[in-house]
Amino acid sequence: MERRDSLHLGIHVTDFHSNTWEAVRLVSQLDDMQDNIGVRGTWSEFIDYLVNSIKSKDTKLVLEGPSNSDGAIAAKLVAQKAKGMPKISIAITKLVGSTAIEAIANLSLHLFKEFKRINESYVEEHEQSIQLSKVVSAEKERNDSI
Repeated sequence: MERRDSLHLGIHVTDFHSNTWEAVRLVSQLDDMQDNIGVRGTWSEFIDYLVNSIKSKDTKLVLEGPSNSDGAIAAKLVAQKAKGMPKISIAITKLVGSTAIEAIANLSLHLFKEFKRINESYVEEHEQSIQLSKVVSAEKERNDSI
């Protein structure tokens, strides 16, 4: 998901092969979606619910409409944060040509940046763990010598 500007939210889905899909929603459409699925609360809580639903293991891409030689021309993204919670259904359209390539490139870049951030966090935690182990070991040796 990407925030295009303060009035649009873009959602891209890809299999990194030949299918890339997109949905762009205006704030007013997101307001309607919030009302339709019945998620109450603040705007921020709804956006968190939307993001967490899409990130859940229960998210599915449902192909729709007639197929051509390149596959289905329409689809929807169906997501649910957890069993028993409201489902979100977002109609998405297939991207082709340079638009699809650009979307895949942007997704790849975001994935790489997130991987790099997580890796840096892991390295930092690992270094802290080593330092803590040294402190504990030194303290144990000090106590054993007393």
